[in-house]
Amino acid sequence: IQRKSYDAGFVEMYTYGFDKFVEYVDKFTPEYVEAETGVPRTVFYKLVDFYLRRPITVIGFAIGRTENGGDAARAISLIHALLGDPAGFYYSNSGAWGINFAYLRGLHLAKPSKVVPMGLVGARISEFDVVYVWNANPVLTLPQGDRIAAAAERGDVTLAVHTPFVDETAEAAHIVLPAPTYLEKDDVVYSYWHNYLVYNSAVAEPPGEAVRETHLVRRLAEMLGVSSHPLMREDPWDAVDAAIRGTGFTLKELRERGVVKLKTPNYYTYPTATGKVEFYSETALRRGLPPLPQYKPPGRSLHVLTFPPSPLYTNSQFRDIYGEPPPAVRVNPADYVGDCVVLRNEHGEVHVKAVADPEVPRGVVVYVGIGRDLRGIPINAVARGEPGPYGGTPKLYTTYVQVEPCRDKY
Repeated sequence: IQRKSYDAGFVEMYTYGFDKFVEYVDKFTPEYVEAETGVPRTVFYKLVDFYLRRPITVIGFAIGRTENGGDAARAISLIHALLGDPAGFYYSNSGAWGINFAYLRGLHLAKPSKVVPMGLVGARISEFDVVYVWNANPVLTLPQGDRIAAAAERGDVTLAVHTPFVDETAEAAHIVLPAPTYLEKDDVVYSYWHNYLVYNSAVAEPPGEAVRETHLVRRLAEMLGVSSHPLMREDPWDAVDAAIRGTGFTLKELRERGVVKLKTPNYYTYPTATGKVEFYSETALRRGLPPLPQYKPPGRSLHVLTFPPSPLYTNSQFRDIYGEPPPAVRVNPADYVGDCVVLRNEHGEVHVKAVADPEVPRGVVVYVGIGRDLRGIPINAVARGEPGPYGGTPKLYTTYVQVEPCRDKY
């Protein structure tokens, strides 16, 4: 903006609230950004030059799980509006393909009377009598997931798991039901990152007594006497067919072709209150959110524990191939208090090895992947689970902890 290098014509014709945005971002001087982030101004200016070459930006999901995640994603996306390239970024575009996910969730017939965000299931486990798990390993992966296992062990909840693998949640469960893998069931697959819809054909029959998710749910409905409900009477494949009609393809066509390319929307049509790209967002205001992307500085008295993913694992998967993630964190040498540390907050504590790493900023603690501490307790036992204002995404990648030397020997 200071260089006048933005696309003034696009901003004038297709955006709203630019003047208010300029007034707001003027407060974030290069000096302030350098002091707040530790990123030198020379790097900051190189980033400006890089963006002026109009690259494509992929905004990953991890940024949304931080203290300022939703606002950061908003701000990054607005860079491309400044450049006159509103489609120059990619962020979970599955909502643009015309798939009716609300229909698949049964929301056309009823709304749930109570919803507990996944990030709070561990913290609010006392509100449940039964926890039914499929396609997940919440004991290890959810914030305070260890409380789910503890409640099951006490008998406070009945834990039932439908899974292909014996993981931490299956080990804690009262009932474990075998499920097929993606290789053993037909399915329709969409992506967050590309515009292709795929019909996934099974290459083998499910082993043993394994049954797919929809089959098991319908059997449970029969046993509970609710199989006459409209959601249970509809064939699951008919529901899929209805849900994908908005893509312009039927289930029959998808099965015949295997893969179809979905149409991309008009990049110059914006589903906002003003019909334009909103630098100052009236749409956000209507939803009780700030009209401009906000920045909240981190707490200074505590360390920030963050969880970047490991390239070896997908959540808790592939540990059977690569082994367990090491129970170790990386800290700045100035924060190093010994080769074993306790990370403690209001949720609990975990004991891990510590490695000094000058690449880690001061005040930050880095644990790579999803694993367990030196005592076998999930690292996520201390993770934040409260939902953020954008989509209810938990802020687990900005978890505040105290760092102390271990008293026990490992």
